[in-house]
Amino acid sequence: MNGITTPVEEEKPHIHDLNNVKCSINIKPLLKFTDLKLNDTMHKYLSKLTPTAIQSFAIPAILHNKNVLCRAPTGIGKTLAFLVPILLKLKVLERPKLRALIITPTRELAIQIKVQLDSLLGLIEFVKEDDNTKNNNTNIDNNTNVDNNTNVDPWLIKEPEVVKVKQITPQIKYKKIKPLYKTGIIYGGTDVGTQRNKIKAGIDILVATPGRLCDFINRNFLTLKNIKYYVLDEADRMLDMGFEKDMNYINANLRKDIFLYMFSATFDSNIRVIADKWLSDKITIEFKNETIKNIKQEILSSYGIVKENVLVKIIKKYFKGTINNLNDLSGNDNSNQNTNNNNNSSNNNNNITPNNGLVLIFVETKKRCRDLERSLRLKGVKCTSIHGDKDQIERETSLQNFSNGSCKVLVATSVAARGLDIPNIGLVINYELPRNIKEYIHRIGRSGRCGRQGHAISFYSDLADIKRKKQLIKVLQESGNIVPQFLLKNNSNIDDGYYSDSCSNTEYDTNTSNNKNTHINSNFDKQVRVNKHNSINNHKSNTNTIRNISRETIQIIIQKLILLIEIIQNKMDSEKLMISQKK
Repeated sequence: MNGITTPVEEEKPHIHDLNNVKCSINIKPLLKFTDLKLNDTMHKYLSKLTPTAIQSFAIPAILHNKNVLCRAPTGIGKTLAFLVPILLKLKVLERPKLRALIITPTRELAIQIKVQLDSLLGLIEFVKEDDNTKNNNTNIDNNTNVDNNTNVDPWLIKEPEVVKVKQITPQIKYKKIKPLYKTGIIYGGTDVGTQRNKIKAGIDILVATPGRLCDFINRNFLTLKNIKYYVLDEADRMLDMGFEKDMNYINANLRKDIFLYMFSATFDSNIRVIADKWLSDKITIEFKNETIKNIKQEILSSYGIVKENVLVKIIKKYFKGTINNLNDLSGNDNSNQNTNNNNNSSNNNNNITPNNGLVLIFVETKKRCRDLERSLRLKGVKCTSIHGDKDQIERETSLQNFSNGSCKVLVATSVAARGLDIPNIGLVINYELPRNIKEYIHRIGRSGRCGRQGHAISFYSDLADIKRKKQLIKVLQESGNIVPQFLLKNNSNIDDGYYSDSCSNTEYDTNTSNNKNTHINSNFDKQVRVNKHNSINNHKSNTNTIRNISRETIQIIIQKLILLIEIIQNKMDSEKLMISQKK
């Protein structure tokens, strides 16, 4: 299930290093979940897991009755970091009363937190897919005429026009038992009545998106007067999405003696202002090292290539297990490989293991998302998409198809994919780079969940991405990845070599025997040559300056137009998302 840590999942040591965490006070870290006073249900769920570094510090801090400000990127177990101590602190009541509130920016993330919460309460069992499900869970449509004797790539469909969404076997199953605490969830884009009835029946813990929660408060569908534990998850994203007014409104309806736990991927000025305003006596916990060091990053120049064709080849190579060789992407699959390479590849075929991970492709606009999905399908790639124009049912269907591997390629916009947490993403492709480096880091981090090895490939264009170049180089260098030569190239020298080097390399050696006469009469002739040489160099310099200014001016105009279009499109996406959340 999306983003859910199950007891059988393998976790990597990268996120368990306690030295990666900086805490504002000395606190004894939690080394084993079994050191806590767990009930039987929680013990069964947590006993096979090892606390991550963030969990090791955040859980004791919350249990010590402190407000907590935690900076932690997604994918390192922060959901359990606040769910476990809240469940341990809550008292069991005969009649449920809303005492814990968890706010998160998106519907998808709210659903993920709710499933994690219900898993801790023993309400969910994870169901292994049976053989029939596995047989149907492929990327080849059952209605296509596929020759049994033909090797068909698992990422391809032979007849794109008959692609259908198949019924998905659920990966989780709810048990019919009475839990210690009753939980609820509210978010936009779905029926208000059903959510209201659930809350009216009585709940102890509520997971909500800001817009729908404000709507319920305004309609007197619920009250926050009994809330004692309040979680703001992905606080920086809520600010980015324009939820600050909603957050202030919710905070105004809470008591003053609550405990507030704020989790954010960044500690920028806006977050610090809110933290200073709302968190009086707080413990600050910070994950020092980002998880991108375990992600292989590759940058491809989009100059002189057809991006869609190259994208298809990347997807093909990934699922075949030959993604490490990207040298021939601009040509045919085998046309640019020499005989030695062919021999080596044939000798190593037995060592190639196909990838079973998922591929997530990022674009910047809804239109690009729709167009690219359509184009990939026409090229035979079975894929789905999420963007702001899809309703809640369509989004959930797309995410379910993607998360369980029924459709292994997802095209998404940044706005629509916020909060998306799927652990089995093996490759992230930035078909279009984001506007800022923080978003780039957040995107590629989806392929390295829980410290696993990740892989990210990004298309780079000087016209669209020149402003991101220095930051991109810095990220590549700090994470130990190779910086491609075209990124290191100095753009100011782009016109070097336009003139012949014969002028600038003319030699005037007055010491050789061939130039004795010139040396005798050098006072005049030498000066003439020097003046002529300087004149040519000045002419070349002035011409290059004019050409560079002209080129730079055009680039700046194009960049500003692209940026303006992106800002308008993303603002429209955010506004539409907020409207749907508030309905």
